Amino acid sequence: MNVIITEGRYDRDYLERYAYSFSAPAETGVTVRSVARDVDGYRVDTDHHSWHALNVVIATGDCDTPFVPAIGTSLSSDVTQVTPT
Repeated sequence: MNVIITEGRYDRDYLERYAYSFSAPAETGVTVRSVARDVDGYRVDTDHHSWHALNVVIATGDCDTPFVPAIGTSLSSDVTQVTPT
């Protein structure tokens, strides 16, 4: 599992500590250029390198306050979207 921590509302140090608390390989200061379906998962291209992932989670908002970007309404039906209720 790779964890990419990008700029955003949350404190980068906090997210790095969280990722390292369970030995997730974290990358900071990385820009994700694209995520595309691959033969057996996804290809993730960043400004540093590319890698393969079986699953991709894109998280926005707080854990109990959903924030679904406008692009969420145009995603394919095979993309599972989960929001707290």
